[in-house]
Amino acid sequence: MKTSLLSMVFAFMALLMSSYAFASENPFENYRYDPFQFPYKEYYYTADVVPLTPTSKASGVPLDLFGLSAALPAKYMGELDRKSNTQIQVRSEHGLVILRYEEDDMMGCRNEKARAGNLDFCSAFKSTREFYQKLFTLTPDNAGTPVKRGDLWILHEKGVFFEHAEKIRIYEGQEITGYSKAFTNPEWKIRQEVVIFHDQIPKKGYIVMATTIDDDSMVTALLSSLKPMSGEK
Repeated sequence: MKTSLLSMVFAFMALLMSSYAFASENPFENYRYDPFQFPYKEYYYTADVVPLTPTSKASGVPLDLFGLSAALPAKYMGELDRKSNTQIQVRSEHGLVILRYEEDDMMGCRNEKARAGNLDFCSAFKSTREFYQKLFTLTPDNAGTPVKRGDLWILHEKGVFFEHAEKIRIYEGQEITGYSKAFTNPEWKIRQEVVIFHDQIPKKGYIVMATTIDDDSMVTALLSSLKPMSGEK
């Protein structure tokens, strides 16, 4: 699910050079991959903000989620399979929920060699959480004048990240932020993806949820229930 943005940066430049070698009836055909052109609607997407109200564990089936406690609505709780210490799958008659823990490598920018080769991109954010906040809120219209070169790379990523996407949302709670998109391609089994950050998650990582269930209330309920294990009563 996670795309290596640093690899894409290199790929973008190669595609930019190669795109001029071929004539096309549509001059915008390759713009989605060429920095820095912003002709598509995805570059102008901004997320709707959904406020989260904390709920008790009694509102769903308890779930130990990588050092946090959570509650999944009962009708979506079926066979639970802990694939590893970093991935959980829950399968019910309604569909599949996959939850995966990711270490925060700042989109690859914690690697000194990679950072040195991508200073513009890596200078645009100080954490993965800040990267997603910019990805879901910046547009060519609100990014300022002149737009910082690092922010140009983030704006450019919107054209790929939000292709075939809808219901772009930021779920906000007291200690939690979730960045969500639904997929429009009917051939894809995964219907929603949410990148979840919580202030109390161990090791300051984050959680990626992917699900075949097309139910926004399930996402809201799960995110609203997240809390530190030590905070349980």
